[in-house]
Formats: sequence, C-alpha cells, structure tokens
Amino acid sequence: MKEVRVPKFGMSAVDVEILEVLVQPGDRVEVGTPVIEAGSDKVDFEIESEVAGIIVEVLVEPGQTCAMGAIVARVDQDDSAAMTE
Repeated sequence: MKEVRVPKFGMSAVDVEILEVLVQPGDRVEVGTPVIEAGSDKVDFEIESEVAGIIVEVLVEPGQTCAMGAIVARVDQDDSAAMTE
C-alpha cells in the first residue's frame, strides 16, 4: 500500500486547502494520475499518484485544510509496479 501525500514546498510549513477530490475508492490510477486538487495562498496544484494501482481510501474532502506531508489517499499497488520500485 502506497500513501499519497501533500508535497512539501520549500522550507516553510504551509497549510493547503483541498479544492477537489479527483478520484474515488475503486478507481484505477497510473503513475502521474492527478488524485487531489489543492491550493495554498500562493498556488493551486494537483497531487499525483506516484504508483499504478487502485485507490483504496481517500482521507480528505473539499474545503479541508491539510499540512504539508499529510496523507490524502492510499493506493493498493499493482504487483508489477511494486516490483519496479
């Protein structure tokens, strides 16, 4: 199981707002598939899956505030993807 996290930008700890959840549990994702759309006071961005697999859990909802590094979803990796890491 791979965790999808809010990326860390720079040295300062900045909270981000979840703008939109782009996947639901059961959805298939590939490497680079946008999972969450989020924003800070400076920029809006997409949080992407780092692995191929199936979304098993989404831990956030629109309007929620999260810290950098927070877990926003979990992906059950494909066996073939896990072997290439």
